[in-house]
Amino acid sequence: MDLTTRYHGPEGRPNFSPENRRSIITFRELDVVKLICQGLTNQQVADSLYISQHSVARHVRSVSFKIGAPDRLGLILSCVHKHLHL
Repeated sequence: MDLTTRYHGPEGRPNFSPENRRSIITFRELDVVKLICQGLTNQQVADSLYISQHSVARHVRSVSFKIGAPDRLGLILSCVHKHLHL
C-alpha cells in the first residue's frame, strides 16, 4: 500500500482514522529529529525549539515508535539508512 492510498480516502480527502493519526510524523517531531540527527543533545534541542527536555524525549519516543526504531541511535541510523535529507 502506498502512502497516497494509506493517508487519503477514495475521494482524495485526508484519512485521519485513529490508525493513521498514530503513524503520521508531525512537523514538530520532524524538527526534533532533524536536530537529533545533527548530534544535538535533548537539552540543546529543547533550547533551540523553546520546548522542555521532557517534550523532546517524548517526541523522540513517539517518532521511534512510529518508524519502529528501538532507541535514539536506531532512530538516527534509520534516517541515515533511508537517506532522509533532514
